Amino acid sequence: MFHVTAGGAFQIALSELPADATNVYDHPHAGCRSLQYRSPRLADQLGADDRDGLADIKFQSDAAAYNTASVSLIVIDVLDKLGADTSACA
Repeated sequence: MFHVTAGGAFQIALSELPADATNVYDHPHAGCRSLQYRSPRLADQLGADDRDGLADIKFQSDAAAYNTASVSLIVIDVLDKLGADTSACA
């Protein structure tokens, strides 16, 4: 298992997205940080599976509370809808 700062997690996550990705939202929650990016290149690559080219990113810590000093999980999901923020952070 790894632990990085929120800034490090952000750099790792963005390195997985195409260079044309732009931020849709960035929402902090008690249990996580939830972001969404949109990329025309990703939309082209995924076709009918994700015509909007959306990528949802979630950062979580080991504890129930999100800790910006210690992110241990980065999840990137390309199957959500525009604005599909999960406040429950499940």
